[in-house]
Amino acid sequence: MVDLYGTNPEEVSTVRKTSDFIDKYDLTFEENLKLFQDDLSDFIFNTAKIENSQLSYLQTKDVIDGKSIPGQDPEDIIVVNNLRLACDYIQEHIHDKVSLDLASQLNKIIVKSALIYRSSSKKSKETYGFEAQPWCLSPGIEDKVTTFIDELKELPSITDQAMSLWIYMLKTRFFESGNKRTGLLLANLLMIQHGKGMISIPANYLQDFKTQVTNYRETEDIEPLKQFIYDYCIQGK
Repeated sequence: MVDLYGTNPEEVSTVRKTSDFIDKYDLTFEENLKLFQDDLSDFIFNTAKIENSQLSYLQTKDVIDGKSIPGQDPEDIIVVNNLRLACDYIQEHIHDKVSLDLASQLNKIIVKSALIYRSSSKKSKETYGFEAQPWCLSPGIEDKVTTFIDELKELPSITDQAMSLWIYMLKTRFFESGNKRTGLLLANLLMIQHGKGMISIPANYLQDFKTQVTNYRETEDIEPLKQFIYDYCIQGK
């Protein structure tokens, strides 16, 4: 059985089967997919902000619409473009089962060009402390991740499963880069498939979210982070 309690990278143990995180919404698949499509610009803007994008909402929307944004950090533009492509991929594969293979395909889209830009830029070494490496899975993690995904269904609600999947990817590095974005898209695939709304971090709660993530990594107490996501980041109609 897998667990987020005390999980270290590439380690797993046990998940609690009881949960206070019941599903907030009960939409049809069609309603939930439309919700995701209607809120796509907001979702991409919010998700890019997790990566410290400096683009405004209107600039983000212009990038999504294929317009040129002169004078902006190329990496911010790459992040938004890749998120748009990854969201397209999710919709094209909306009925696919959540799997390591699907995560890998999403991650390749999310990190495409960004790693090339980082590896050739001064910012890469100054900001990240290393030259970017090609996309790849973290060594020796395949079996552990596959086991975790298989056992998510033991949690009693889809919302809890989706949150747990994303949080696991926040702490356990499936890939060399792009784990937060990849995990959030996978979590939303699960939410959409079952009509349970969507997960998005509103920009005005971003700093609180980052604080909760830091506290989780330091204390290994998952409940406050889950409660925060549940209270402020689950959207529906």
